[in-house]
Amino acid sequence: MEQEQLRHQGEPIETPEAPEIGPKRLQSGGPGDPSKLSGAFDGWRAERKPSDKSWSEWSLALRRFIETNGDLTLPKIDRGHIRKFKDALSTKGLSTGSIKKQLGAVRTVLGWAVENGSIDNNVAAGVTVRDAKVRKEARLPYADADLKVIFSSPIYTEGARPTAGGGEAAYWLPLIALYMGPRLEEMGQALVSDVVTVGKVLCLSINDEGEGKSVKTASSRRTVPIHPELIRLGFKDYLSTLKGTGRLFPELQQDQFDKWTGNFSQWWGRWARGLGITDRRKVFHSFRHTFKAGCRRAAIQEEVHDLLTGHRGAGVGRSYGRAEEYSDELVATLAKALRKVDYPGATLRNVLLWRA
Repeated sequence: MEQEQLRHQGEPIETPEAPEIGPKRLQSGGPGDPSKLSGAFDGWRAERKPSDKSWSEWSLALRRFIETNGDLTLPKIDRGHIRKFKDALSTKGLSTGSIKKQLGAVRTVLGWAVENGSIDNNVAAGVTVRDAKVRKEARLPYADADLKVIFSSPIYTEGARPTAGGGEAAYWLPLIALYMGPRLEEMGQALVSDVVTVGKVLCLSINDEGEGKSVKTASSRRTVPIHPELIRLGFKDYLSTLKGTGRLFPELQQDQFDKWTGNFSQWWGRWARGLGITDRRKVFHSFRHTFKAGCRRAAIQEEVHDLLTGHRGAGVGRSYGRAEEYSDELVATLAKALRKVDYPGATLRNVLLWRA
């Protein structure tokens, strides 16, 4: 789990073999013995049908619990076993977030066992871990100096396309993230048909319609105008080279967890560090933080900002109605606000226009 988190943050780590989908049987009760914790995990999986990625993470939590306590029958698991498991995770040097997630996996399955009458109480309820000190900000925005370095790199000044950068994704994804603020996977999964015109405004529809697409939350479904700077750089010309039913960035390939940008994220981490951006808190997601800072600097209203980034603030419904409707008027309002987002301190005017 730790390695998977680092991988999607752009850390260059060796890719492991595909994880075993299903818990390792360490005791003699037989596969799927419903009286044991391992069997409860299997029962929970059959009912809830988690993704392969989630199941591989939960299987790791089960294996570590069994390594610490054995594959106990459900009634024998007590609070002491949960605390012992928590302490064992702490000694492995895992982050607080990872420990919480693995405790949460055991807690959830035991809760499922309570719901299904296998045990009377969830002994893991309330057992958690707290940070020893206030956590530093997990992510930092890219500063103007970082943007100058990124957009003066060979991708933007010489037309270079690194092999692992997903072809034209290496050029467009950082620019779209900077000027429109979407999440990396929202861009990587997009189809050509997701580029739509609402009224007179060219937009990117961020949605979960189609195979291999998902959104983080319901409010993540949104329509975001294409920033004029992207139009100036040649986004329409790029679109004209693509088949109308294909992917917006066809050279991106899904990873073992079906993420379109997992491999791109790893490459970006290596590329950025090669440019001298070595702060580990600065990853591709930093573009989203930079965009949010750009919105604040441009004095964009919070409600509009929330619609652009896929957050649902309390005032959005009052001021603009349901965002899902995305009327011509609403999109025009978003486009007017988005035009204000600029990065004068980063001097991006030296970026080469896109050419086929």
